[in-house]
Amino acid sequence: ATDGATVTLYAKWDANEYDITFHEEGGSTVSDQTVVFDSTTNNEVAVPNREGYTFNGWFTQQSGGIMVYNADGTCAKNTAYWDLNGKWINPDDVILYAQWTANTYTLTYDTKGGSPLEDQTVTFDSPYIGESPERVGYIFDRWFKDTAYTQPITIGSTLVKTAADHSIYAKWNP
Repeated sequence: ATDGATVTLYAKWDANEYDITFHEEGGSTVSDQTVVFDSTTNNEVAVPNREGYTFNGWFTQQSGGIMVYNADGTCAKNTAYWDLNGKWINPDDVILYAQWTANTYTLTYDTKGGSPLEDQTVTFDSPYIGESPERVGYIFDRWFKDTAYTQPITIGSTLVKTAADHSIYAKWNP
């Protein structure tokens, strides 16, 4: 530029990047991500798996909090984190927590000749529920997970760890 000439300067801005750390809370590993302010970069993430549970989404707290990613891994638009167009608008690093709901399954009681019992709905990672059947001439021993009677169940304390509809089996003593 010549002396006294007007010079126009232009600013060049680079959008800031922020780190997202994922805590899977018992689910499969999800890689941490970097998001770019005012960008759709990483506005979809992997969905973790966890046996016996349904994934509810990524949240800012272990319980409650703000949903940042939906259960299908897409960004939760129109929040303090993503705008309506799926662009990151939060100027901070974030730690997110997977939130889960335990699945329910139908439990069938195979009374092995004892009085019939109604099927029950059981919840994964919760204690088995039920009662003792009756059978003339026999004393009820206990419930088992298998017909070989090698996996005993204590109603009210043994946790449901079968992620499917299933049966338990009565064992009788004469």
